[in-house]
Amino acid sequence: MDVENPTGKRELTINSYQLATPYQATQYSIIGDKTVVSVFNTWNPTDISYWEELGFDMGHRKRDPDFELGNPFRNVVAFDLVGDLLWEIPEPPHPAQEDDEPYYKSVWTADDELWVRNKNQRSYRVDPADGTLLEDIPADQFRLGGQTIEFDRGWVDQVIHHDDLVIVRLDGSGHPGPSGKNIYVFDQDGTRRWWIGERLAEDPETPAPSVTNIWIEDGRLGGYAVDGYKYWFDPNDGTLLDQKWVK
Repeated sequence: MDVENPTGKRELTINSYQLATPYQATQYSIIGDKTVVSVFNTWNPTDISYWEELGFDMGHRKRDPDFELGNPFRNVVAFDLVGDLLWEIPEPPHPAQEDDEPYYKSVWTADDELWVRNKNQRSYRVDPADGTLLEDIPADQFRLGGQTIEFDRGWVDQVIHHDDLVIVRLDGSGHPGPSGKNIYVFDQDGTRRWWIGERLAEDPETPAPSVTNIWIEDGRLGGYAVDGYKYWFDPNDGTLLDQKWVK
């Protein structure tokens, strides 16, 4: 299955079917070979005129969305192979924390299970057939290889798969633990392969930048960090291959 999610655009292409979406899709996950599940940014939508004033061509968004979300808090949606809407996720049963609103922030798969994280800092296991919420765990826990892994640095926010590796990025926003060093890499059985704190600083307790996005490109693990650098690692052992100042 071929999925394209252009950065900054309200569109999603599944195979050759291009969808005009009501919000930008921030993450997506492919379930088996038939379903694409995407989370949409309904918590911070940007009006098209803002980008046009900055000189961006937003002609692709003159088209009306192909679907609408019935509720901004049900912002995880599943599509089939031809882009038809299958289901919208229900609102979470747990209230949001403090003044937050219960948006879903992340979606991933692990052990052939579908998971989402909500801003209430709970992660929910989802039935990919109809979107039913099956169970929940604290969002700083992660299920992999039949075990539960607990993190002390943040909430699970992004999970990508590369060969037999499972790469996890944490979001430390509002988490009581130490900040930074928020990338962990595991084998499929849940064994930790390496941690970014072992690669960017000799002292594992020395503050290090948080990485805000990760991806695989040309066999390397890339990541943007809040210190203004783009880092490149060997995903197998965490060797720092390159770093570049980008802002």
